[in-house]
Amino acid sequence: MTDTRLPDRWLTDPVMDGLSDRAWRTFTGALMFSNGAGTDGAIVRRSLRLLHPDGVDLATTDELVAVGLWERTSDGVQVQQWSKTQSLAAAVERQREQNRQKVRRHRQSKKQAADDDGADTGDVTGYETGELAGQDRTGQDRQGQRDHTETAQWKAAPIPTAVGDLPEPPIWRNCSICDRALPTSTPADVDICTKQDADHFRARHPHAEEAHHDRPAPAYDPDEVF
Repeated sequence: MTDTRLPDRWLTDPVMDGLSDRAWRTFTGALMFSNGAGTDGAIVRRSLRLLHPDGVDLATTDELVAVGLWERTSDGVQVQQWSKTQSLAAAVERQREQNRQKVRRHRQSKKQAADDDGADTGDVTGYETGELAGQDRTGQDRQGQRDHTETAQWKAAPIPTAVGDLPEPPIWRNCSICDRALPTSTPADVDICTKQDADHFRARHPHAEEAHHDRPAPAYDPDEVF
């Protein structure tokens, strides 16, 4: 994408300051159109209609030619002194080609780096060198090969092949008082959960209530502060 430059000196330039609004808009439109089309300021007559919403009339053309900004040609107009403020199309194309080559080299370097990484880490393994089979190997081991050697020495757990090889499932029991599930670690001779209430207390201590009834009731003291 090309750009169009409007020098800041034009803000106080007598020629630019004296242009009519339509002539100024037409002139800047000519700069943008020619930069985009790469014509170095040459605009054919048919394209003049694109420079202003209402087209370019004869009075506007005469105004721009009179102040030296435009020059009439056989098939349209030419912006004067184009290279003083704008880039030539040939220079723009050279810069584009340099940018394309730069991007191409960057992509090639990334691809080469990826290929080199794959050759270093994925092409040679412990299985191909015979290291896992117990063969001796001189030189410094690679990290990937050491990892393969260590994992190859791990002992895998045996896989059950029959129903009898499977561990016995835990026996689930419930509390005899509240029917809540007992933990699997509960001893076999215990059938009451750890819940603390009157029913569970009486079940754990069946003789505690009888002993309680045998004791005399304490005297009631209304002045006692709780």
